Order: sequence, then structure tokens, then C-alpha cells
Amino acid sequence: MQTESEPHTLRTRRYHYDPQRSLMVNTLLKGQPASLDPDVEHCRQAGHRCTYASDFPTALQWYSRAIKQAPTLGLLYANRSVPHFMLKQYSLCLQDCNTSITLAPSAAVFARRARCYEALHRLGEAVRDFEISYRMEPSPEVQQEIQRTKSALQEHAGPPEDLSHFYAILEIPPTSTEAVVRKAYRRQCLHWHPDKWAAATPEKQQNAEKMFKMVTLAFTTITRSTHPV
Repeated sequence: MQTESEPHTLRTRRYHYDPQRSLMVNTLLKGQPASLDPDVEHCRQAGHRCTYASDFPTALQWYSRAIKQAPTLGLLYANRSVPHFMLKQYSLCLQDCNTSITLAPSAAVFARRARCYEALHRLGEAVRDFEISYRMEPSPEVQQEIQRTKSALQEHAGPPEDLSHFYAILEIPPTSTEAVVRKAYRRQCLHWHPDKWAAATPEKQQNAEKMFKMVTLAFTTITRSTHPV
């Protein structure tokens, strides 16, 4: 049970990954849903308190308990990715970011996944995710990170850009032809068009808007890559 001394919500804070790199993790509370099951919210807030106290192993336990009770809530995976990142568990952080993006894409999680890729020296993918994050929600901080990772990419040859995530958004294989890509794009646009979700709940409307933007971004990214200017 939550005691009176435990705040129901916590103030927005940011974390420094380490003093040398000065990587900052976006706020945990960003994109918080209007309401959560009390038990889920209790575990989530306990995870926040442990994260703020730099007790990352215990934070992972609390977030995992919340996920067990609400496995389809993307925000919880975004929350759990933070202590994974702070513990340098980048592969696990990537898994949680991927799940969160699939369930509820957000600019903050794309930026966090970009930092994981950067830590793993996958600079091409880091630049890609930073750019996605910036397009979804422009910010000076992310713009600076785009410039920094692009500079690093120019200095050190990185791996080719992985477009598998964008093909997955269009629900087609990476070997698809241009005609298949265009057909899938039209199909996904019709499915996620905000007008079709006008009678849905606010959360579903918001998710449809995000997915509609992601579908457009996936199509333009694939087209730009396969037919460079």
C-alpha cells in the first residue's frame, strides 16, 4: 500500500549517464496515461523512487512487477529501459525500447534507443533514431545529439543503416519491391488515418496519430534509402 509519505506522482527530473559523456535520459513521467490500475501505478511509482535514488536493480524489480500486471502498456517498458540503460545493460534496454515503440511509439523512447545504439557503437542506427525522435518532437537537445552522432559517424565508418524497423511498421519484409512498399504504405495510411479513429478513446486516438506519422516516416525513409537524391 502507498503511504501518505509517498507522493502519488514525482517531479520531472533528468539523469546524467556519466560525467564524461553527459548523456541525459528523458523524464520517466512523459506520456503518462490518464489512469492506471492502482497496483500497477504503485509498482511504477516505487520504480521511479528507486531510479531517482540510483537504486537501479531494485527499480528493475518494481517495473518488472508492473509489466507482469499490465504487459501491453508500452509506457512501462519505456520506464524499465531507464535503469537498464543506467546499468549499461544496453541489449536489455534495446529490447524494452523496441517493445515500447511497438506498443506506443514516442520521441523520448526513440531518443533513448538512439543512445543505446551509440553506446554499442552502432552510430548509423543512432543517427536514424535521433532523427525520428526530432521529427516526432523537435527539441534543441536532440538536435545537438544528431549533430554530435553525425560527426562521430563521419569520423568512424559505421555499419549500413538498418531499415528492418521501417519495413516492420509497414508490415512487409525487407526484400519487398517498390510497388509492394507503396501498396503497404497506402494500406497502413488508410488503417491509421486519424479520421477513422475519431470515435475511439483518447488514448487510441493519440496512438493512431503517432502511428500515422510513423507510417509516413517509414515510407519516406525507405524511399530515400532505396532511391537517394
